Amino acid sequence: MLNKSWFTSSNALSLGVFLLVIAVYIVIIPSGYRYDSDVRISPYGMAIIKGYLDYGLGPCQGMPHFLQDGTMQCYRNWPPLGFITFTLWMKIFGYTLLSARIFMVFISALSIFPVYGLLRQFQPKRKPLVWGLTLLYALLPYSLLYSSLIYVDVFIPLFWASATLLYTKKKIRGLIALCLVGFFI
Repeated sequence: MLNKSWFTSSNALSLGVFLLVIAVYIVIIPSGYRYDSDVRISPYGMAIIKGYLDYGLGPCQGMPHFLQDGTMQCYRNWPPLGFITFTLWMKIFGYTLLSARIFMVFISALSIFPVYGLLRQFQPKRKPLVWGLTLLYALLPYSLLYSSLIYVDVFIPLFWASATLLYTKKKIRGLIALCLVGFFI
């Protein structure tokens, strides 16, 4: 019987691929603002960071908001959990553009785990092939582009893959809980 070390285990491979994806996403983070970020950072980023729960905002009290043409605009019908999560991250790690992009990189990289689990449903005995396909998913142009945008919709691939995995495994309670959390993001 062979002794399997931790370094050759599936957990080590999972951690290695996750760190590789994070490293690739961090390397491609653009410096400064770019048009996509500027457009998306106004409602999701810097304005929310400084005043998401600022009670002196009048009609925007406790709602995601941003400044447009010198006036305060509110997203009254948008679910708050994505904004609250983003704001909490920024309060902990600092109010910088790099910190905001690192959060998006982390969320994007997390989506490889449910994708791996979903692919394992089809090829349970071929772990290297499944990790290769998962890495390929992580390096798709869509994944690379959206991994560093400050955009709350970066949660969508993570929730989509997780919901699909739970559905294929017939874990209905987990699927319902995930859908409820996703509903508020």
